[in-house]
Amino acid sequence: MQEAQALYEQVEPKSKKQNQTLNQGVVSSSSRDYFREVPIVACATAMGGPIAVIRLSGHEIKKVATSLNSKIVNLKSRQASVLRLSSNEGHFLDEALVLFFQGPRSFTGEDVLEFHVHGSRVIVDSVIEVLMQSGASPALPGEFSFRAVRNQKLDPSQAQAVSDLVTAQSKSAVDLALEKLSGSQSKLFLDLVEEMKMIASMAELGIDFSDQDVESLSMENLKKRVARLVSRLDDLKKTFQRGQKIQQGFNVALLGLPNAGKSSFFNSLLKEERSIVTATAGTTRDVVKESLVLKSENGEFLFNFLDTAGVRKSKDEIEALGIEKSVQVAHQSDLVVWIVDPTDSLDQSLEALQSLDLPEQKIIVMHSKADLIQESQKDPRKIYFSSFTQKGIDQVIAQMVAWAKKMTHRAPKEVLLTQEEQQNAIQNALTTLKRSLQAEEMDLFASDLRQSLYDLSALMGQTTADDLLARIFSKFCIGK
Repeated sequence: MQEAQALYEQVEPKSKKQNQTLNQGVVSSSSRDYFREVPIVACATAMGGPIAVIRLSGHEIKKVATSLNSKIVNLKSRQASVLRLSSNEGHFLDEALVLFFQGPRSFTGEDVLEFHVHGSRVIVDSVIEVLMQSGASPALPGEFSFRAVRNQKLDPSQAQAVSDLVTAQSKSAVDLALEKLSGSQSKLFLDLVEEMKMIASMAELGIDFSDQDVESLSMENLKKRVARLVSRLDDLKKTFQRGQKIQQGFNVALLGLPNAGKSSFFNSLLKEERSIVTATAGTTRDVVKESLVLKSENGEFLFNFLDTAGVRKSKDEIEALGIEKSVQVAHQSDLVVWIVDPTDSLDQSLEALQSLDLPEQKIIVMHSKADLIQESQKDPRKIYFSSFTQKGIDQVIAQMVAWAKKMTHRAPKEVLLTQEEQQNAIQNALTTLKRSLQAEEMDLFASDLRQSLYDLSALMGQTTADDLLARIFSKFCIGK
C-alpha cells in the first residue's frame, strides 16, 4: 500500500498538468471573454425594487469608480459609506451606499465594489454607463460566479448551487440549493474523485509489479473496488430526476371528460380566469399551461399545470387534434389529475380513464361540482371539490403535495443532482468504468480507469474544458 500511495502522489500532479494544458490551449470564441482580466460591472438585483445593487469586480476598480466620486479611492474594506454619485460631466446621479470588499476576501476573489442605489432603471443605467466609460465592461451571464470559481472561492458545484438558488421557486428547491451551496455535494464529489484516483494509481502500480503476487494490486481485487464505485455512481445518477423535479417542478395534466370541470378547477388554483369556461362541452381546444407553487403541512413544491381538452371521440377536426394533444400530455406528464363530474356517467368517465392506459401511481381522481350533490351521496373515500364554493381545494392541494413529497423522498444527507453537466460527467465515467470491468489485461484496465478519472474529475472542475465551463456559466443570470 505504501507503493500505491507513492504512485497516487505521482498521479495527482498529472491531473493538474492536464488541466493546465486545457487552460493554456486554444480557447473557443464562446469562452474567450470569460477569461478576460478587465473589470466587469452589472446590476446584481432584479429591476423594479426600491433598491438596486450594482456590482463592480476586477483589478484597480477604485480608479475606475473615482469617476463617480473621488472619495471612493479612500474606502476601507468592509466599511459602508454614503456617497453622492455624479457623471463625468458633473451631473448628480444618486446618493448611494457604497461598500468595498478587498480581494481575496470577496465573492469573486478580486476587489469588489457594490453600489446600493435607488431602484430606478434610469439611475442604474446611468451609474453603469459612467463605470463603462471609465474602463469597465458589461459582465457576461454568470461571470461573477465564474471568477469566483477561477479564483477558488467556490468550486463548480457550489457555483451551480448559486444558479439553482437564484432560480428556485419553492422552499424545497431553496433548501436543496442551500444544502449544495454549503458544500455537501462538493464533499461527495471529492470523495468519489479521490477513490477513483486511488484505484487508478493502484492499477498503474499493478502494471509495474505484474511479475509479483501482490494481492491488493491484483486486477480481481481492484475490480471489486471498481464495482463498488460503479454502484455508488449509479445510485447518484438516479437522483437526477428527483433533483430536476424539485428545481423545475412537476408537470401535472388536468384531464377528464368534456365539461367535467377541468378549466374551472384550473382557474380556482390560479385564482384568476385563465381558461375559458362555458357550459358547452369541448370549449378547451388547446393545452393551457401555468406554473404554481402549492404548499401544505407536507411541504412546498412547484407544479406546472396543463389544462387540456376533454377526452372523448369527436368528429370535429380541431377538437380531435386537441384531444390527441391531451392524450400525449397525459403520458408525458408526471401526474394526471382526472376530474370526474359526479352528476354525469361515472362508468363513461372510468372507461375513458382506463383507455389512456396510465400507471396507477401517477393518477389522482377528483370529483368536481360538489355543490350540486347532497352530502349523504358523497363517498368519504373520495375527494370532492366545488369551483363555486372553493370547498375541497385544500384537500386536493394536500394530496398533490403529499404525492410530490413521496416522489422526491430522499435518505438523510442524500445528495440530489440538478445539473445536466454533472449527470453527463457521471454517465461518461460510468461508461468507461463498466468497460474496465470487462478488461482482461491490466494495461487495458488501467487505461479505462485513467479515462474514468478524467471524466469524473470534471465534477470538481479539475478537467473541465474551457468552452464547457463557458457554456455552464452562460446559463446563469447576468450579475451573478
